Amino acid sequence: MITIFFTRHSKSTRNLYDSNGCPPIYGVSDVSFRDTALCPDGIEKVIAKRNKKIEKMGKIDAIITSPLKRCIQTSLLTYQHITHGIEPIYVMPLVMEYGNAHDSLGVPMRHIFNDPDIFSYRHFMALNFDYFTEGFYSNIVQNLNFNVDTMEWTILDYRMNPLRSEWFFDFLRTHFRGKRIHVVTHSMFMYSIIGFIPDNYETVKVDYNPDTGEISWNKI
Repeated sequence: MITIFFTRHSKSTRNLYDSNGCPPIYGVSDVSFRDTALCPDGIEKVIAKRNKKIEKMGKIDAIITSPLKRCIQTSLLTYQHITHGIEPIYVMPLVMEYGNAHDSLGVPMRHIFNDPDIFSYRHFMALNFDYFTEGFYSNIVQNLNFNVDTMEWTILDYRMNPLRSEWFFDFLRTHFRGKRIHVVTHSMFMYSIIGFIPDNYETVKVDYNPDTGEISWNKI
């Protein structure tokens, strides 16, 4: 059995804009929201709820995050107050958001390492890219620029590939049998697996049988 705790990222600036009814503010467009950060409300929600969330999840063997800023921030902030024993935080394009919107498309890795919204967090250096190219089977992906020395890695564009969730479970079956994983991702990626759209910073526990492919889930 593999236990996965899927957490939707906390509220981003785009989520905040949408929740206000998308007012017609001059100069605001979809492009303006590319790779959005957490809004202040989103940051406060993580700080208020992270202790209880970590307590409910219990022992975690690995942390996986979407490369989009709002997920990386949510991951780092969730564990920010832990002073030692933090697990590597694996950055994986496989768990990016579904959709064609600009706020679903990531940025090159060098942007992550130069972004004050991210590198200011205590566990910033726990970000790990060992599994960054996992599931690299898509015909959508072209012109991969992979230079370890300069960190000039281009985000793999898996956004509209319906096989991503299958590839993700293949990955778990290969690397994390018998483990407990915390995955910080997006609403539509979670929906593709469990048919449920969670609220911001809501967590769902999924028990996955790697031999039969069966899953069961419940909110925590």
